[in-house]
Amino acid sequence: AVIRFTTPAFDGFVVNDGGEIRALSASCTHLGCQLQYRAEWPDLRCPCHGASFNLRGWLANGPDKWRQEGPYRGDDEAYPVELAPLARPKVRVADGQVLVFTART
Repeated sequence: AVIRFTTPAFDGFVVNDGGEIRALSASCTHLGCQLQYRAEWPDLRCPCHGASFNLRGWLANGPDKWRQEGPYRGDDEAYPVELAPLARPKVRVADGQVLVFTART
């Protein structure tokens, strides 16, 4: 499951990846466009330039990944540059709630 959240200081996604809970930034590390979750892939896709990040926060369709694993589904070519991974703020699960630790404003 992937859930979008917004705070005054941070936009992100909470991801439940087979029981492992993590938070990821919703801002593409290229130019800061807001990523969109695509459940059918599953990934976080940048609507501005087509970068796709996996649910661990790493670029999924970059040239290094294509050389190692082959083409990324749905893309005609690799994203032209490698991008830094998405920010991953600390999370804690307490009393059935997911707490994401973001900066204060």
